[in-house]
Amino acid sequence: MSSKRKIKELENNGTKLLEANVQGALTLINNAKERADRAAQKAESSQEDVKYADTQCKATEKFINDTEKLYKTFEGQRR
Repeated sequence: MSSKRKIKELENNGTKLLEANVQGALTLINNAKERADRAAQKAESSQEDVKYADTQCKATEKFINDTEKLYKTFEGQRR
């Protein structure tokens, strides 16, 4: 095999290796983006759950306070 041909073969192999490395890096980046998107969706969903729980707690607190007022009013009328 001639030196020029060997050099060309080495260049081609180097190019193929670089292309494979770039493709591998792109695959890793795409996989990382998918995981990040899923994590962001879970975080958003968690925020919605927290907001719902907060609303429910406030509604329960209001119900308890209103019930206490009614009870005290009722007890005051019985005496």
